[in-house]
Amino acid sequence: MSITKKPFGVTRGGEAVFEYTIEDGGAYVSVITYGAAVTKIVVPDRGGELRDVTLGYDKLEEYEASGSVFGALCGRVANRIANGEFTLNGGKYALERNAFPHHLHGGAGGFHRRVWESEVRGGALILSRVSPGGEEGYPGTLETSARFAFADGRLTIATDVRSDADTVANIVNHSYFNLNGHGAGNILRHRLKIGADAYCETDGTALVRGVAPAPVAGTPLDFRGFHEIGERIDADFPQTAQVRGYDHNFALNGSGMRAAAEAAGDVSGITLTVSTDLPGIQLYTANYMRERGKGGAEYNARAGFCLEAQYFPNAVNVPEYESPVLRAGETRTRTVSYAFSA
Repeated sequence: MSITKKPFGVTRGGEAVFEYTIEDGGAYVSVITYGAAVTKIVVPDRGGELRDVTLGYDKLEEYEASGSVFGALCGRVANRIANGEFTLNGGKYALERNAFPHHLHGGAGGFHRRVWESEVRGGALILSRVSPGGEEGYPGTLETSARFAFADGRLTIATDVRSDADTVANIVNHSYFNLNGHGAGNILRHRLKIGADAYCETDGTALVRGVAPAPVAGTPLDFRGFHEIGERIDADFPQTAQVRGYDHNFALNGSGMRAAAEAAGDVSGITLTVSTDLPGIQLYTANYMRERGKGGAEYNARAGFCLEAQYFPNAVNVPEYESPVLRAGETRTRTVSYAFSA
């Protein structure tokens, strides 16, 4: 295993950005310090050929200009907060409504738009940043450290957060996968399984309704057994029709670190197992994508899929959901891993 570092450009604000590559047995993962974004995941297919299975860009300026959040760590709070506001300890906090009328992925200046500090320690890449109190409207100075490790085909991201005042934190990796290769067309024939008996229904603004999760049984969101992603994606079902596919949080079965989802590329034979200790996972199928990515590849609608391990969307405003509130002085670690095989 080796970790190498090289320049990746300079931001419009004059900050230097670096790309780290963690190599293990010929396979490798690359991460840039802008947005703590995973730029490449290169693993062998069933024939031993290496394929890059995550969507991304070649240049820093493309990451700065894009709204797709390829591979980044989103925060302080990923996904949506209703109407860009929440109440904590009796105080009301107003956030940017950058996905009107809601707050999305920490706002336009969220963690995916920041340059992180970096170091190599203990065979892993450590990216960290301090978010000052009031940044994007959030209370408390939040210290975040993300540990990226890659060995035996498994990428593990462990995120530590600590604040000097009560706040809310939901740091989420936003990688898009295409297990046939990042430029291999759509992912409709990928097979997918999710360990969840229930999901969060959404309204017409893609916000969870704030009610008890609904059973997946009898709906196109039932992935308790393997189904092709495209098998029911265009079914006459209001929940999928209103977002043109899948963009839903699944309430994962069990607790602690466990396998949450499995996927398999139909052409490559590459399989992905996502494990996490978080309560939910968001399946998103890039329903509106229109981008030009690495090597000039065209990324159109459904060119990739996300499996975002997270607290439930808008959980800070829904007492029945597991709370993303972080108390002053508490250190909290949450982990997601992506295991690849063929």
